[in-house]
Amino acid sequence: MASLAVHLRRTRGIAVIPDDLVILPGVAAATRVLAVAAGLDGRDVAFEDPGYHRARRALTTEGARIRPVRVDDDGLPPQLLADTDAAVYCTPAHQYPLGSRMPVARRAELVDRATATGMLVIEDDYDGEFRYDVSALPALRSVDGGRECVAYLGTASKILSPTLRLSWLIPPDPLRAKISEAVSVCGEGANATSALAPSAFIDDGSLTRHLARTARTYRARRAAFVDALRRRTDGLEGVSVVGIDAGLHVVLRLPDGLDDVAVAASAEQLGVRMTPMSVQLAGEQGPRGLVCGYACLPESAAEEVATAIATAVRQAIAG
Repeated sequence: MASLAVHLRRTRGIAVIPDDLVILPGVAAATRVLAVAAGLDGRDVAFEDPGYHRARRALTTEGARIRPVRVDDDGLPPQLLADTDAAVYCTPAHQYPLGSRMPVARRAELVDRATATGMLVIEDDYDGEFRYDVSALPALRSVDGGRECVAYLGTASKILSPTLRLSWLIPPDPLRAKISEAVSVCGEGANATSALAPSAFIDDGSLTRHLARTARTYRARRAAFVDALRRRTDGLEGVSVVGIDAGLHVVLRLPDGLDDVAVAASAEQLGVRMTPMSVQLAGEQGPRGLVCGYACLPESAAEEVATAIATAVRQAIAG
């Protein structure tokens, strides 16, 4: 716990002590625990649209009523929050799936709004460690007032491995006393061995070296893939690559009305698997696109993959 607290203070600007940290088996588990602790059953939760469907499902499993809020180029707009919202879920470091980074002014506005209304802010910082050619932005939790209203969620799935099934929750001060009971109610508990592994990794400096090394690798893979994708889709109206500043995925935006599920299926026939953005929408209306992860894509394969994606898109546009 102490090692993780130091890591979060150094990399995300969050002043936290070990006793503030709750270790859980994944972000979905942490989200369910928060929903129980905050009493969100039967209450409205503002949720990014499009947004992370697994987090949405975790909240609805505990009885929360999801109220979709359409994101813009800067993420979730605080002015669209309602007084009836008991909580808001957001991914400010790299909005999932569109990839925007919430500006500092909007982060402060969101925390101010939550403080004034007593709203819980669920900050999912799932890939906040990875950013390229841009400066680091403060986590919502570290913004003035964040300690009172922001629940910070982090995970080892991106920085180490999803097989660890390890996440960390920093609850806001008013919820700390209720978290232990909620963990018991939800039946969630992290594997003790998995929980100890990152501490040793952090203490001897291995995590810092690992993040520096992987960031260089991901930056090169991102550059090769984005360049190839842009060249292969050049001239296609309504098609663009977005969300390239951070994280481990980019989105190929498609023309409104195009069936991105069909495009993804066609691309899979050509050997490339992606997630259609429409599955992340709360309803049928909204932007269309392809969520393209590049973490495991070698630079040497970028051209081939981009060609397959572009072929599927051109076929869909041509009808």
